[in-house]
Amino acid sequence: MKNMGNVIGERLKYQSTQKKLEENFGVSINSICKIKENAFLKNFKSWTDKKQNQFFVLVGGRANFDQTKNYIKSLK
Repeated sequence: MKNMGNVIGERLKYQSTQKKLEENFGVSINSICKIKENAFLKNFKSWTDKKQNQFFVLVGGRANFDQTKNYIKSLK
């Protein structure tokens, strides 16, 4: 099984991912450490389910949707 922290961390290195995060979510994230911060997690909790799901797809990929969702929700 893939380590989702590593998968997300690698995807966050892409400029295209960073650009979409800024445009669609208003956040600047370039490492998994930023996702683990309380400030981000608090902001994340305020998003609608649809917006959260879009975030999971962006940072984890469509094929890893459930694993990404479980990983990020476990950080709360």
